[in-house]
Amino acid sequence: MKFRPSWAIAILIAAMGIALSLLGFRVFEERAQSRSDIMQILYHQRVMTLSLKILSDAKDLETGQRGYLLTGDSAYLDPYQKSRTAVIAHLEMLLSVSRKSPEILAQTEGSGQILAREISILNRTITTQETAGRPAALAIVRGGRGKRWMDRLRLSIGETIRSQNREIVLVESRAFRDRKRITREFLVVGSGSLIFFFLTITILFREIRSNSQLLEKLEAESTHDELTGIPNRRFLLQWMKIAMAPGRNEAKPFCLLFLDLDHFKTVNDRLGHKAGDLVLKKSVRRFQAALREEDLLVRIGGDEFVAIIMTDLSPDDTETLRSRLKNVLATPSILPPDFPARFGVSVGYARYPGDSRTPEELLQLADAHMYADKTGRQE
Repeated sequence: MKFRPSWAIAILIAAMGIALSLLGFRVFEERAQSRSDIMQILYHQRVMTLSLKILSDAKDLETGQRGYLLTGDSAYLDPYQKSRTAVIAHLEMLLSVSRKSPEILAQTEGSGQILAREISILNRTITTQETAGRPAALAIVRGGRGKRWMDRLRLSIGETIRSQNREIVLVESRAFRDRKRITREFLVVGSGSLIFFFLTITILFREIRSNSQLLEKLEAESTHDELTGIPNRRFLLQWMKIAMAPGRNEAKPFCLLFLDLDHFKTVNDRLGHKAGDLVLKKSVRRFQAALREEDLLVRIGGDEFVAIIMTDLSPDDTETLRSRLKNVLATPSILPPDFPARFGVSVGYARYPGDSRTPEELLQLADAHMYADKTGRQE
């Protein structure tokens, strides 16, 4: 039987059709995988957000309890009760979200048990002050059980956040490798036909651009605060990890200031959350005006901020800067003149490398100094 060119053409067309079908299937398969990766990233971001809210609510609980114990003013009990309701609601939401992952669910249940112990001790100190008086309540506080449970809660929630960060990095790395692989496959198969090449590259370009834009947006959101636009806790920890890496030949000194807004909970309760958001934005602008351009301002959650001063400040310079940061909120006042609480900021500090060699210890020391500043002014 004689070979006919038409057969070759038919075979070529059939082969190209099969190649097109296989490539089309591969494109849609990768598209489904990409969307799955994005959903995974959003899920881990949701777990991190709820975990940070639980930590913020727990801090508000301690603030309300501390205010009541120090002043005996029952007005502190109202924000305390609201914070307790909020932290329980956020814990229930996190438990519901965590059911998709047995590992995250186990971590969340452990955090919930620790939180229950912390709330029990806080309730006990308040009840004791109401029934037996302030000395008996302070004796419970000095026992240190509440602090130990709070430290365990921070560690437990912190482990959940770190595990979610690791998962996000893994998903992002896989998505990047998948995009490179599908590009190579397209070039190999698409070289057989200009039309095939044009159509496939158009689909691929759209998918890559869409997914890249979304991943870039997710990356920006994961390292910057959505409300104020400044870097967030994740960015700060990454920066400190690099700046304080043990293998660096020369440690560049810096000063870390821990900023905590005073009575911000009262602002939200009295004026509403929209007004509270506006206060946060104005506070950020004033802090930035008090800092140098090369310094770094970070919102680490709720009403807490960290300022990284890119130089080694002397004790006198540190006090001068602390006073300046406090004064920028006071003059002119952000809040109405008749606001019932004195709005301001408490400032703690720590220096690197003099005070600590790890990010966690440096933050804890600055946090402790901030609480000393806040407590000293409240008393």
